[in-house]
Amino acid sequence: MSTVSGWKVSHRLAIGKDAHKFSVAHMTVFPDGTKESLHGHNYYVTLALDLADIRLEHFIDFSVIKSAVAAQCREWDERLLIP
Repeated sequence: MSTVSGWKVSHRLAIGKDAHKFSVAHMTVFPDGTKESLHGHNYYVTLALDLADIRLEHFIDFSVIKSAVAAQCREWDERLLIP
């Protein structure tokens, strides 16, 4: 058993799906003023839940968590990161 932020953690659940992804574009501006070409990256999101107690009555519907992660990925998808 480990401790995370003062909580005793005995179990870790990971929630991630291939659909939990987003793509963003960016370019780096260097100190001398030169810039690299605009390009993108794809990111996949996995959420780790650290649990101290895994009794069924303490669980929530994982579809709620999956929906929230998917909604956040949609919000971040196809954005431009400005330096």
